[in-house]
This record gives sequence, structure tokens and C-alpha cells, in this order.
Amino acid sequence: FEQHLSIGIDQWRPQMTHDHLKIIELVEVCFEDTNEILVVIRLITNSPNLQKLDIYVRHVALDPPNRVPGVEAPVMEFWKSGRSSDYTLKRLKTVTMIGLIGAPHEMKFIQFLLRNSPVLEEMYILPTDTKEKEVDVLVELLQFQRASPVAEIFFIK
Repeated sequence: FEQHLSIGIDQWRPQMTHDHLKIIELVEVCFEDTNEILVVIRLITNSPNLQKLDIYVRHVALDPPNRVPGVEAPVMEFWKSGRSSDYTLKRLKTVTMIGLIGAPHEMKFIQFLLRNSPVLEEMYILPTDTKEKEVDVLVELLQFQRASPVAEIFFIK
């Protein structure tokens, strides 16, 4: 699904909106694949009535030759440029992310959600079994700014 949507991704602004989507469940999202990150960002930011987002993360060791050339830079530019603050997820209340390892793009994505979701109530983080990194991930999560004064993060082992 994400691969299909990624065809022709070249602009951040929407070609269409998904006004009727209230719940999005994405399975096997690979945050090592920057095309998929772009697609997920585009999908959720073009869904103005989104209330619930569930993401099941898939980890694949991609060798640099298998990465899509020129895509890593646009995603990092998106995170660094401040354009990520141009989007508001006005109705997003609940987020669940399963299978995180604390990779940089995963953490940037969570930071994006927290910073741009003013009515967020609950975020559930279920990491993989990488115990040595759990504390670092938790500490970083707690430092992220939140647009919602009532947003709670639940870190579930």
C-alpha cells in the first residue's frame, strides 16, 4: 500500500484529502525505508478527521545499496526544516506504535506527532525486546514537546 502511494511523491502539499478517514491502521511500516516515511506523513497529514492512528513497525536491515537514492535527504530535510510544524493533526486523539527500537526516524516521527496533535490524549508505545535501549528511548520520549496539555505517553513492555 505504502509503495503504491509513494509513486510520484515530490511535493508535501496534498493532491487530495481523505476527509472520511477517522482511523488508520498501518501494518509493517518500515522506518528504514524513507519512501514509506514520506507516504505515512502524507497520508496522515491529508486526513483532516483522523482520530486514531495505529502503526505496526517492521524492521529490515536495508543495506545502503538497497535504499532509494535521494530520498533520505528529503525526509531529514523535512524534519530539520521546520516544515513539519506546518501540519496540525487537529482531531488525532490516540496513537499506538508497536515494534519500535528507537531508531532516529521513529523518534522524529513520534516527536512530529506529539508536537502537531493539540487534542492528543494517549500515545501507546510498545517497543521490541531491545531492553538495553528502552531506558534511552523512554527518556527521549519524555523530553519531547507536546501540543496537547493532556497527552499521556504509555510505554508498555
